[in-house]
Amino acid sequence: MKTSMKISVLCLLMILSVSSFAVTEYVIANENNSLHKPGDDNSLIVYSLDTATGSLTEVARLATGGAGLSVAQGLPVNFAYMEQAVSPHADCIFALNAGTSDIASFSKTTHYSRVGNYSNVALDSSADGGSLALTPNGEFLYASYSLTSNIGAWAVNPDCSLSLVGVFTASDNEGLIGTMKVTPNGEALIAPVASGLGEVGMFTIDSTSGVLAYVGAISFPDCGNTCSSWGALDITKDSSVVILPNTLSDDQGSLPVAYAANITPAGLVRPRIWSLKNSQAANGNNVAFFSTDGYDGSGSLFFGMANGVVTANFTEKPVKITPTNATLIQATLQGNGATAVLGNLMIIAEIPNQIGVFSINSDGSLSELSTAIIPQSNAGMFSLSVFPNSR
Repeated sequence: MKTSMKISVLCLLMILSVSSFAVTEYVIANENNSLHKPGDDNSLIVYSLDTATGSLTEVARLATGGAGLSVAQGLPVNFAYMEQAVSPHADCIFALNAGTSDIASFSKTTHYSRVGNYSNVALDSSADGGSLALTPNGEFLYASYSLTSNIGAWAVNPDCSLSLVGVFTASDNEGLIGTMKVTPNGEALIAPVASGLGEVGMFTIDSTSGVLAYVGAISFPDCGNTCSSWGALDITKDSSVVILPNTLSDDQGSLPVAYAANITPAGLVRPRIWSLKNSQAANGNNVAFFSTDGYDGSGSLFFGMANGVVTANFTEKPVKITPTNATLIQATLQGNGATAVLGNLMIIAEIPNQIGVFSINSDGSLSELSTAIIPQSNAGMFSLSVFPNSR
């Protein structure tokens, strides 16, 4: 099937999935291909997901016109980064080309042909990538840039083109870490700062202009110089609590942990820590992701580790995290990245070029249903999203 035909099919299928509540959902993965030449640059790959069987079928490949940072280059990769974003109703889809430091934009109205690539000389993600975070209304897109340690705020225009609102930093002496997320109410952006200090910062978002205002950062207990880089955070539906994964290391070994803090208009408060030690020795905590019930305040909370997944029970009032099960994901490739949960299914990015789909069993353990391989030797895929996000 020709690419143009695949894109048209994608447009039709996405419309059906939103309007008729069909069982098919979509997985959108950033290939993170480091090649940059005509016909062989980085791509977003779109799969249809059969929620009954867990099988993935490629339906489109959206060429981004730029380059990622593949593991073939031997560059460091932070598995916590999110390098694609999908607006409400999939009107716009965005991809970060970390190697060329630009954002590619695609529009539903043009059958997902590329609208353009957007960059600025003050924004460079070529050190080890960055993240994208979209406001819930789809009006503003934020991107973090690892080399310049800053955030670019972009206004999303009706045609899905981007206009730079401004460039923001935490302060004059604090570098920003790439992982970040907008709160579900659209009022704040949570972004870890210098990882060696174990600090996480917060910006407020001006709902009219998209301008960020730095509120400040808090330090987390038992972190400091023993922390790894911050993992991909998640936030409760009421925008009250943020969960951050990390791994503590000392001369006795390493321990996966979960941190939590409350979100207030004045910033983050009440930092707390929970051990995620487990009998399966799953370790290297990269990602936190709520189930639907957990997102609502009471239910499962999943942690994507370098070698598996830890399932925990979460309550918001009071905040409590209790590990309940762990599943090792053996003989994958070089670790696990983004994790997404749809009902009783979990989708995991397995770097450098595999996506795994698992069923979530009643005891919190996982059973593999299917895998999809990205046939690209220069891939470094660790970032994926699901659409529609039924959570």
